[in-house]
Amino acid sequence: MSSWREQLAFAPLETAERGEEIALRLRHSIELGVLEDGAQLPSESELAARMRVSTMTLRTALAELRHLGLLETRRGKGGGSFVRANTGDIAKAQRDTLAAYSLEDLRDIREYRAFLAGSAATVAASRSQQISIGRLASMAAMIETAQTPAEMMRADSRFHVELAATSGSVLFTRQEIAMQAEVGALVWAGASDRSRAAAQEHAMIVDAIRVGDTARARGLAEEHVRRDVNRLIDLRLSMDSPPPGPPPWNRRH
Repeated sequence: MSSWREQLAFAPLETAERGEEIALRLRHSIELGVLEDGAQLPSESELAARMRVSTMTLRTALAELRHLGLLETRRGKGGGSFVRANTGDIAKAQRDTLAAYSLEDLRDIREYRAFLAGSAATVAASRSQQISIGRLASMAAMIETAQTPAEMMRADSRFHVELAATSGSVLFTRQEIAMQAEVGALVWAGASDRSRAAAQEHAMIVDAIRVGDTARARGLAEEHVRRDVNRLIDLRLSMDSPPPGPPPWNRRH
């Protein structure tokens, strides 16, 4: 597993609700495809040390993932905890996770993600004469050739993490990784038709950075993120909408 994936899935926790955050972090990493089907997690002792939590807290989180059908534990030689990235389980997990967010939560996430992406793009554009953006440019197009929703999620997430890294800010990069771990998978729930448009938007951001146009880089990055989260907000709204037709009490049986 690459260091990027390890950072995204197993970075140390920073909040008090650690048991819930572990389960959520790993769950989203499975949804995002960072933890791929069949991947083996580190041992409980190693994983607890890396995430800076107690082994008991970690076991509680892993039990929740097993209950959701996203993880299985095998005994004996070669045993351990293994990812079960069943498409149906992931789709259900995505909807359940999205339902737990209020519209206000999602609007806050939209503005914070837009701030992060816009700030990173601005700083990267201001440094364009001193840095190479070849890696960022190559990642910008990866989403267009992705064949599965999981590949699209990974490509988009990697682009945004690389954008933050291109800014040279460790803080921006850490925060972007944290945001991708939280909502990166949800942004792509049911959005398999957006890969070409997303690739074009990525390319436009890279072009603005390349020529050092800080205002355009910020505007494009913010617009790109807001468009994705607005689609997610619309999906969340539809989950609260009543079914089409007359109200249940007016229906004939």
